[in-house]
Amino acid sequence: MSIAIKKEYQVIRSSELAIKLGVTKNTVINLANAGQIPCIKLPNGKGEYRFNLEEVLEALRHDSDSVQK
Repeated sequence: MSIAIKKEYQVIRSSELAIKLGVTKNTVINLANAGQIPCIKLPNGKGEYRFNLEEVLEALRHDSDSVQK
């Protein structure tokens, strides 16, 4: 018998992510557009994004580790 563990997936707006990272909203958008952080682009034609904070932090840690080596 296997038990599935459901991971919490909380999405936040680019402005919320910017506050948590201590950067500007434009920096968050630029990182998303460059593919440097994982994001969900909403199909509303407004260029809006949503982010999972844990995934973004992991991507930034991974990127930071590869720069330091």
